Amino acid sequence: LKQWLDDNLPRIVQDTVQSEVERIARGGRV
Repeated sequence: LKQWLDDNLPRIVQDTVQSEVERIARGGRV
């Protein structure tokens, strides 16, 4: 599991952060 997290968690976090940033940049307030 540790190895899987090391491989996948950064990508998952990156995708999530990117989506949030784009939504906020467009002025989407929830």
